[in-house]
Amino acid sequence: MALNRRIRSTAVAAAVGVVGLAATGSAQAVTCADVITQNSLTHVIFGAGGSAITPTLANVAYLLSKANPPINVFYSDPGAQAGYDAFRDGNAGKTAAPFKYWRSAGDLTAATPPTCTASDVIAGQAIDFGTTGGNLSLFGETLPAGTGQFTGPAQGVNLIVPTDSTETAISAQGLFFVFGFGDDTQYAGATTKVPWIDKTYIFQRKSTSFVQQFIRGTIQTLGGAAANFPADFSVAAT
Repeated sequence: MALNRRIRSTAVAAAVGVVGLAATGSAQAVTCADVITQNSLTHVIFGAGGSAITPTLANVAYLLSKANPPINVFYSDPGAQAGYDAFRDGNAGKTAAPFKYWRSAGDLTAATPPTCTASDVIAGQAIDFGTTGGNLSLFGETLPAGTGQFTGPAQGVNLIVPTDSTETAISAQGLFFVFGFGDDTQYAGATTKVPWIDKTYIFQRKSTSFVQQFIRGTIQTLGGAAANFPADFSVAAT
């Protein structure tokens, strides 16, 4: 059976897949092996990646669990880069980022779906696919041998501003200053107040998230001083 894996790719974020050939709650530290054995599951797929796709993947996983024969998906979502690293290194499902799974309609609506861990929560376990919303180049990676990359659902990126803002768009140059090099010295002689010089009012996702990687990659396309724009935007609060 062919397995789809995602690694996302594209400018406005098309989810892409990376294919490698080849009972309840986390409170009780249930292993996925326990879940598989207790429910006599025979067709299982493990994956890891970003959290943006989790709600969509949850619905797909639930429908697959009702197929004939049932296919059960276990998914860990520590973040786009962390998920890819887990795919590459075969060590997903650790204690801090267990696998989620959805086998009932209630699992889809639960505040926290059922989770399980790898049998070895230190070493983790190999997985079948990784998902991401950007190109591997954003992580400084290339596609490993024996894997495939597949376009999945489109993922959008939103830049949110205060409700009083009258702006409707922002340029890559604007992002460069907001997230990296904006300070009072840059705006000598400005006739209106510059809103992005106070770090406490600028927020970001963690540096390993697809959204951060995507914004960083966009800024880097400016070249010059922006070409080596860092993954950790120190000017913003995470």
